[in-house]
Amino acid sequence: MPRTRARIPRLKPDSDLAHRLQVLGERSLTDAELLALIGGLDIKHAVDLLQGTGSLARLQTNIDTSLPDASIAAARLKASLELSRRMLRATLPWGKFLDRPAAVAKYLLARYRQPGQKIVGAIYLDNKLRFIEDRELFRGAKARCDVSPEPYLRYALLMGAEGIVAWHTHPGGDAMPSEDDVAFTGRLAAACEVVGVMLVDHMILGEAGAWCSMRREGHFHEA
Repeated sequence: MPRTRARIPRLKPDSDLAHRLQVLGERSLTDAELLALIGGLDIKHAVDLLQGTGSLARLQTNIDTSLPDASIAAARLKASLELSRRMLRATLPWGKFLDRPAAVAKYLLARYRQPGQKIVGAIYLDNKLRFIEDRELFRGAKARCDVSPEPYLRYALLMGAEGIVAWHTHPGGDAMPSEDDVAFTGRLAAACEVVGVMLVDHMILGEAGAWCSMRREGHFHEA
């Protein structure tokens, strides 16, 4: 008996976005159409928003300036972003941060990578290497920033954290550590040891999903 292909329904150009998503899947919608569906916007408004900010990544950090603070669209988009962050956080390897750096990198890339921006931060862990909180410590346009170990440790002590995964982005570049990165990691590891906090890893986030675990690559010694 000849095999028959599943029939894909042909939808009219003005079909409802939610119906099209249900029938053809979420990948059938453009960025603007997904934005319109989530924010309750018309397509033209969604297209204008994307063109005005330049990309979805920049819109993420400029919702308040792109939309009225009290608008339902802004509230929906913020809620959607927060839900996606929590879903990503749920995939983190609880108690296995040393064993699964790829999962940690995936979370950080989705959460923090921004085109053309240097971002520095840390993930804070408890005594069983379980997630407590992630925090951005610095953001700027310049490729290099001089950050001391002090903010990493200050927040660790405030939270009662016993482990830190330090991280920073390499805007416009690869994820290979520089000499400055290696030197700073040594200073941070020494400072952590003084106050009894473990430097679990120092991760570098590059472009196009590239990342580097400095512990895995052997760029600093075990505490």
